[in-house]
Amino acid sequence: MNLPQDLVIEILKFLPQYDKVHSSLVCKEWYNLNHFIYNTPIQVKFNDLQKECFKKWFLIHHPVIDLYCINCPRNDIITWFIKKYHPLTNFYTDIELELVYNKIQSIHLDYNQLNAIPLFISKMKQLKCLTLNTNNIKKVPKWIKNIKHLEILQLAYNSLSTLPDELEKISMLKVLCLDYNHLIDIPNVIYTLKNLEFLSLSHNSLHFSSMLCNLTYLNTLDLRHNAITVIPNEIGNLSCLEKLLLECNSIKQLPQSIGNLKKLKVLDLFENLVTEIPESFYNLTNLVYLDLSSNYLKTLSTSIQNLTNLKSLFLSGNQLVSIPETISELNNLDVLYLNYNNLTNIPSKINQLNLSMLSTVGNNLE
Repeated sequence: MNLPQDLVIEILKFLPQYDKVHSSLVCKEWYNLNHFIYNTPIQVKFNDLQKECFKKWFLIHHPVIDLYCINCPRNDIITWFIKKYHPLTNFYTDIELELVYNKIQSIHLDYNQLNAIPLFISKMKQLKCLTLNTNNIKKVPKWIKNIKHLEILQLAYNSLSTLPDELEKISMLKVLCLDYNHLIDIPNVIYTLKNLEFLSLSHNSLHFSSMLCNLTYLNTLDLRHNAITVIPNEIGNLSCLEKLLLECNSIKQLPQSIGNLKKLKVLDLFENLVTEIPESFYNLTNLVYLDLSSNYLKTLSTSIQNLTNLKSLFLSGNQLVSIPETISELNNLDVLYLNYNNLTNIPSKINQLNLSMLSTVGNNLE
């Protein structure tokens, strides 16, 4: 991204005059801090006047900073940060440097073999997004409470077994990703994060605590590949929920209260132990995607016709012996999988649906 021409002219007044091209490149490097990640920034010697001019310009005119260091070739992220980003430290005072830190709102340190969250992040008081996926982090430090404006925290593919209670202080947190960690119990502090909208805890060893159902702003809840056997009746309290992912658990039945999730659009129950669907389930009229594959269903209610917004329906790998005629009322249905059931026929009216995919492999159709 180029600087506005008037700012370039302003800064060039205080940079070496003998090489305008070189000076212009310096301006670009300082302006686009993303270059600091992969390319060594061009260096010039600043005299005192030049320093003061540049500091003033940077602190006033520089936009919000997003830092990316994904799969960094250096193992020492702190060294990377100091060498690549902090030529600034050569001439900023501590107070001025704090102003620079406060411009950073997003930092991404995925795929870096980190064993701990770098301490320099604690100085970024205005940070809103922190991603540390695919490292080897075993512990979230207590100083995390100091990043009070954090809204997104991603720590998937690490070695976490718990979270500190201090996380409660981050009351603005909206997105929390802890997939592929070593969690056996849901950390209690999660229940205090009342503003969470997106919570992903897949591929751990968790049960579904009723306390999760107090997080009433949740829009997405991902609990795939855990050790869930029961969905709590309180799930009906999650009135904002639009996506519920429960694939690969050991759930045997669905509570009646699931029908209270009026905004639910996506429900994934692939590979569980469900034997029947409660009648209240068919109140989920906003469902667009429903996966009930690889369960133990033998029948479906004629009330399936109520799911009028359904576009994708997966019923393969059950024990269904028939499909209700009312399925033909699902005029928005686009994809229907019925593979490997015990069907001997399917309703002729299904042919009236404008399906892009109908699969019936592995049945006994006449």
